[in-house]
Amino acid sequence: MTSPTQKAARATIMLTAANACLTLCGYITVIVLARGLGPKEYGIYGIIISVLLSVELVARLGVPQALSKLIAERQEQTPQLEGTGLTLTLLIYLVVFGAFWLASPAMAKLFQIPGGKDLFRLASVDIPFYGMYFMCSHILNGQRRFGIESMGISIYGIAKALGILALLYFGLSVRGALVVNILASIIGLLYLASHIPVRSFYPTFAFAGLVIRWAVPVGLFLLGSQVLFNLHLWCLKVVGRELPEETIGFYVAAVSVARLPNIISFVMMAVLIPSVSHALGTGDKELAARYVQGATRFLEILLLPGCFLIALKAGPVMELLYSSRYMAGARFLSILVFGIGLLYTFMTTLCAILIAGGLPAASAATALCLVPLGLCTGILFVMQGGAEGAALSAAITMAVGTLLAGILVRRSIGPVLLPSTLIRVGLATALMTIVGMHFDYRGLGLLVECALLLVFYLVLLGLLGELKREDLKMIASTVPRAPG
Repeated sequence: MTSPTQKAARATIMLTAANACLTLCGYITVIVLARGLGPKEYGIYGIIISVLLSVELVARLGVPQALSKLIAERQEQTPQLEGTGLTLTLLIYLVVFGAFWLASPAMAKLFQIPGGKDLFRLASVDIPFYGMYFMCSHILNGQRRFGIESMGISIYGIAKALGILALLYFGLSVRGALVVNILASIIGLLYLASHIPVRSFYPTFAFAGLVIRWAVPVGLFLLGSQVLFNLHLWCLKVVGRELPEETIGFYVAAVSVARLPNIISFVMMAVLIPSVSHALGTGDKELAARYVQGATRFLEILLLPGCFLIALKAGPVMELLYSSRYMAGARFLSILVFGIGLLYTFMTTLCAILIAGGLPAASAATALCLVPLGLCTGILFVMQGGAEGAALSAAITMAVGTLLAGILVRRSIGPVLLPSTLIRVGLATALMTIVGMHFDYRGLGLLVECALLLVFYLVLLGLLGELKREDLKMIASTVPRAPG
């Protein structure tokens, strides 16, 4: 019989695969646009998308996450909860769409984007569609229908990648890329909505008070975390006005690579919130603690080697993805991969655990109290060190946030990191990095080199006793078998 922790692990692997597909498709988008538009135009696209995504994520106001938690705890009231969540989401995103449209001229002026008013307004059309797409995804998450949720994530990513590739024929432009972003949200929404009962779309406010009560602190956490994620980039654009315009393009490209590990934080939030909430709702605090330790072990094993490998090969990675024109961004990437990739992922995962543990206010306070720190260090470091200063500001801010969130999780649920796992993973990562320093392949040779280094790392984990046969069986059990 499959245990709850095994089910959670399978869901984690399934959603990781879906988010990996989304990320791969995202990189196809990024690479095509960066190479086709050039650093200057790509920098404009990057600023617009960063603002749009931040607004879309903050505009959730915690409603999807709150609904995911409540559905997991109150399965007998699922239809009314779903209807309430969809109604609130549609109203909120329509209001945000209107506000974004009206604020477009001011944003274009702030970020010094010629013709930016029309581009920001075009981007805003995506807001209501993406909002409903994300709400439907969290409804399925709360029901723990992770397979359909994973498929919806993959379809959204594939639609965006195919749309950008189609622009190679019709003509690449910032405007065309924004249209593709809108169409991908519509396609993802249609797929997910088709797997949710029609009655769930009936407008209702039956549980509005309950949902909002949980959603407000989660929404504040999302506000803080999204501002933190983009604050260093915005400070660079606003404060570093005298920097060459191409520098913004190099920096945006580096951020796009550094954020690769963030897919794991999305997976962790999707799995941990309903799983830990369900465990605590049934009074099983020991099971909740096992979920926490299993999640952080998963993060350690995947994130540490990946981030060190990207930092070690920053130059060849930038060249492979974006061409030699973007090599100047390698020095930013080697810092950002730890600040945005490693520490931000850990921080948001720990905050998701706090939300699931009934402490959403603590996660919100953690994120919001870091905003002044990020703003002060961002302004100061950009003035002193330009783009490298912006990257360093992000790393310092995320380190403080990870420490604070870790202390809160330990006090409320239990130990976060197992020392034995940290030592073994750290040793294997260090040996892999030392070996990797003796090779310098480029192009496709880099991919082979990185794959072999990761295999070497996994072998070391096995020899050290950290990677066990049970882990391999768990991964194998998630692979679909051929019929018959």
